[in-house]
Amino acid sequence: MKEIHGAHWNLEIGALTEMFAFKEPSPLVLFDQIPDHAANFRVAANLINTPTRSGLTVGMPANAAPIELVARWKELLKDVTPIPPRVVASGPILETSKPNLTST
Repeated sequence: MKEIHGAHWNLEIGALTEMFAFKEPSPLVLFDQIPDHAANFRVAANLINTPTRSGLTVGMPANAAPIELVARWKELLKDVTPIPPRVVASGPILETSKPNLTST
């Protein structure tokens, strides 16, 4: 696990998540002390991007073979029923202001 303090939610967390996703080994990344957020607000990233963590997530042993993991995920996804989208006139997602992309 890699713990990062003070990364900005809008400028750094996404980029750092991507960078660590491609490192070998790929650590789970925990962001803490995020600007503009409460002290107890944290973000965990790259939770299941390794075969070991993916397998543990679905109850497999840490040493399960990749083909076993694929079979387990396929089995679990058979019973997934997607939630149909619903169009709404208002909601929190529509209240987000546009970012200022002009350079200074």
